[in-house]
Amino acid sequence: MFRWILGIEYTWAVIIGGTVVLAYTLISGILGVTKNMQIQYVIIIISFIVPLFILNFKFDYSWLPAWVRS
Repeated sequence: MFRWILGIEYTWAVIIGGTVVLAYTLISGILGVTKNMQIQYVIIIISFIVPLFILNFKFDYSWLPAWVRS
């Protein structure tokens, strides 16, 4: 798959990816890595919650009482 997407072999893709992660960690430090993970967690949570609300409204399902929805 790496050869198909990036045009390079798997071994080189792993070496390049590891080098990029190591360089990022060395430059920004562990605080930068922690902040990056926090941002990723927020993006993941939002990407699960937004479609959930869209599907709830599309299928007319709500856990709220009818007088609150209208």
